[in-house]
Amino acid sequence: MVSPNVKRVVITGGPCAGKTTAIESIRTYFEQKKGRVIFAGEVPTEIMRMGITLAKYGKLPFQRAIIDLQRKKEQVIMDAACSVDDGQEVLIIYDRGILDHFIYLNSEEQKLIEEEMGLDRQQLYGNYDLIIHMLSVASEMPELYENSEFRLEAVPEAKEIDDKIGNIWKQHANYVRIGCERDFDVKIQKLIRIIESN
Repeated sequence: MVSPNVKRVVITGGPCAGKTTAIESIRTYFEQKKGRVIFAGEVPTEIMRMGITLAKYGKLPFQRAIIDLQRKKEQVIMDAACSVDDGQEVLIIYDRGILDHFIYLNSEEQKLIEEEMGLDRQQLYGNYDLIIHMLSVASEMPELYENSEFRLEAVPEAKEIDDKIGNIWKQHANYVRIGCERDFDVKIQKLIRIIESN
C-alpha cells in the first residue's frame, strides 16, 4: 500500500521539450522546500550504457530490458519512500514512466510484452499520481526545434513521438499537458505549480 505522504510524478515529453532541464530545476526547488525528493533517471540511457542497445539486441529484447529495469527501480524507490513514517511528504520524480516505452512498439508487440511480463495497463497507470506531458517545440513552435548529435528526429518524427506519448498517457486520471513557452522559466513555474496543487 502506498503511503498518503508519497507523491509519484512522471515527467515525460517528446524531443526538445526541455524535460531534462526542467527536471533539474524542479528537483532543486522541491529539495530546498521539502527535503525529501527521490529522482529516478531515464532508464533507456542506463540500459544503453550497460551495452544493451537496440542495434545489438533488437526491439523486443531492448524494450523488455528497459521495462524490467524500470519496474525493479520503481519497487526499490517505493520501498524506500514508504519506509518513512514521520508524516513528511516524499516526492518521487520519474523521468518517464513505464508506459512511455510502449510508444516504440506496435499494438501486437505491446500485447506480447504485457502478456510475457504480466503487465496490466490499469495497474501501470496506478503506479503514478500525476503525469506531466511537456510538449515538444516540434508540436507548437517548430521554428525553435533543434537537432543535435543526441536528437536525430526531424520535426515530423518528433511531433509523432509527442502524439504517441499523449495517446498512451491520456487515459490516466491525472494527465496534464504543458504547452511550449518562449520563456522557459515560465514553463518551469507552471510545472512547479501543477506538482504543488496535485
